This record gives sequence, structure tokens and C-alpha cells, in this order.
Amino acid sequence: FSRSMRSGNPNTVTFGPLVQKTIGDITTTANVYFEKQVGAYATDGLDVNYAVQVKYDWLRWLDPAIEYYGDVGAIDNIPTPNLQSHRIGPVMVGQLSSGNLGELKYEFGYLVGISTATPSSTFKYKLEYEIAF
Repeated sequence: FSRSMRSGNPNTVTFGPLVQKTIGDITTTANVYFEKQVGAYATDGLDVNYAVQVKYDWLRWLDPAIEYYGDVGAIDNIPTPNLQSHRIGPVMVGQLSSGNLGELKYEFGYLVGISTATPSSTFKYKLEYEIAF
């Protein structure tokens, strides 16, 4: 569940499978998300998004990967592929452990749009801190 902080924007519920398989030094992760807007300002329909990452498990703190993202659109009115959002590109991912202080995980990369509805380039980054309680 995601609650919008902007007035006039709908809240959303997102659900779907997360699948991961490792063969040798290659880890492939595929996620399919179904998203439904709820509450005030919600529109009808169920949107479909997906993400795929193929990562070479090289060093725990530095693993190269390729990521592919897509936004298919509303499942009841899927637009033609050139009107959908699709992007692909190289990404570096890693994690640093500090014992009992937790883990710092990061991702950064450069994605290029491969459809006319997608920006020609996107810089992607993610920083996450995890600690066990």
C-alpha cells in the first residue's frame, strides 16, 4: 500500500510475485507488479509493471548487472509497445556489512529508453540500510 503525500493523487495497492534463481555465478530476479489505484482520485483499471535483473555475483560489495524495466499499462486497455515505457541498462549493485551495525546496500546505473514513450536516458540509484532487531 502506498499513500500519496500530494493532494489530488490517488493511493495505490501493489502486489505480485518476486522470483529469483541463481545458476553458478549468475542471479536472475524477475518481478511482476499489479497496481490498483484506490481512494479519492483513483482511476479504474489494473496496471502491470515488471522488472528483470541479471547479476554476475562477482564481489559482495560490487556486482555488475543488467536491468530491464517495463510499464505495460492498464491490463484492460494495453497500449501498443511504442506507447509503453521500457528501459534497459547496466547497473552496479553491492552491499557492505558492518557486523552488528547492519548492512548498507546500494544500486546505481544508467538506463536507456527503448520505446518512444520512455525518456531517452535515466540515472537510477538506490541506497538502503538494514539492521536486524
